[in-house]
Amino acid sequence: MAKRKKRLRASSKGEGAISREEETTDADGMLWRQEVQIRPRKQRKPMDRLKRYKRMFVRSSSEDASSCSGDVTKDDNLEDDFKNDDIDEYGNTGSIKNREQYTVTSLHREANFWNRFLQQFSKNTDEHTYVPSQLFMTYINWTFTAGFSLVFFSFLCFFMLLIFAFGVLLMWAGEAEPGCIVVSGEKFGYNPDTTLADGFALSWTTFTTVGYGMTYTSTGTDWDDQASCSWIVFLCTAESFVGLLYAGMCAAILFGKIGRIQSHAQITFSDAICIQYKYEPNEDGQSPGTPMDSPEQPVRQTTIEFDEGSTTGTAVSPSPQSPAPTSIATESLFSPYTPDVNKSRNIPCPVLKFQLINNLANKRGGEIMDASLKVVAGNTDFSRTGATSYVKVNLVEFEHPFFSRVWHGCHRLNAQSPLLSPAARERIRRNGGYWPVDWCNPESVRDNLMFSDFIVTLTGIANISAATVHAYKRYKAGDVLIGYEHASLLYKHPDTNRLKVDHNLAHDVIMQRGGGGEPFLL
Repeated sequence: MAKRKKRLRASSKGEGAISREEETTDADGMLWRQEVQIRPRKQRKPMDRLKRYKRMFVRSSSEDASSCSGDVTKDDNLEDDFKNDDIDEYGNTGSIKNREQYTVTSLHREANFWNRFLQQFSKNTDEHTYVPSQLFMTYINWTFTAGFSLVFFSFLCFFMLLIFAFGVLLMWAGEAEPGCIVVSGEKFGYNPDTTLADGFALSWTTFTTVGYGMTYTSTGTDWDDQASCSWIVFLCTAESFVGLLYAGMCAAILFGKIGRIQSHAQITFSDAICIQYKYEPNEDGQSPGTPMDSPEQPVRQTTIEFDEGSTTGTAVSPSPQSPAPTSIATESLFSPYTPDVNKSRNIPCPVLKFQLINNLANKRGGEIMDASLKVVAGNTDFSRTGATSYVKVNLVEFEHPFFSRVWHGCHRLNAQSPLLSPAARERIRRNGGYWPVDWCNPESVRDNLMFSDFIVTLTGIANISAATVHAYKRYKAGDVLIGYEHASLLYKHPDTNRLKVDHNLAHDVIMQRGGGGEPFLL
């Protein structure tokens, strides 16, 4: 069993006096207590729920066996689960396997009726935090992610379950007092084989407040002893109230789902991120810094739709390498810097672009007003803790007052860009803020990138519904294409002479001017 300890809380008393109390009333009149448990070593690492249950079961079984035999068990492969070279940002070192991990649980607070009444007039909102049912909250969240068909089916299942439950109760009550329920002019139970069906009929007509009149609770003219029918009348009244609440809850969920649809921006993000740069081939046609006998790069498979017809072809492109620079790139980055001989060749830094297309671009009133973009980049440290750190990415233009057709989000990979490695930013800074000449090839551009996630969020006001809308897209490092740009989507309609958007080309890219794109091997 895990060790349990009680934690003391310092509470204020009087004029600044501090005393430590255990399970006593604090200054707000509420009981406060925390329970601390030592987390077993096999359960410390993050894992899925099934695997955690298995480890808990194996641990409990091994503890029972060791307690019977008198042996002490030791966790297997524990040394592999933790790293011995842990160091924090302050320079503190120490192995995590030698440090205890605790589970701190705050127990529910208690107070008498008078204290709770006084808390209603308190400004301390922390004491009135609403904690809904976890099961009910899970179902509500599921209805927003599931489709309408599944939500309707769940409504029907709960509807039939509630009606059947009340029908069984009404059947039992009708069998106890047959004169209190009238079925087609006869007492309940006139036909003993249909008591459950009669109770179910009374249940659903009461739950839905339809009241066909084929079955109902008896009145004074039908049955003189109305005092014996109090339980049945109360049961029917409660069922009609539950039915009204259930209908309102279903309507609220549907209203929320419709609002969820209206709050989603009708836009499409391109599936690829393009990086354009200055391409400088040498006399042999090779990129600078790329040897003639370099080994063949690994490839990744991609599906491309050709312009002519509907034939689809399979193409391959170089697979993206790790966001961190390779050993060759690192060696060149940290080698002594030699200024360029030709000072006039100031090469601008590459530009990263992603594309947003308004799905209602070809319809009047489909604009998004006051649109704004926010971008964060994440870099996962797989070598140590596996944690992902996020940093804000600045765009050239992050606001659009009238987003109607196509919007290109642009970010320049300069010395301030968080998408480049620290060594690459320092090299650009020492180069006067310009891109080094020996990096004017797709391999060097990719080697100097350092991010694993690229998250774009858009917010604005939809002109068609006047509602606040939002959308997001999560890109991975493998979605980056170097040396390409997004294809043009605009064309002029021959009849109306208006600009239209061809949504079929939303995910098309073309090689940048002058070449230098990552090769596609058809």
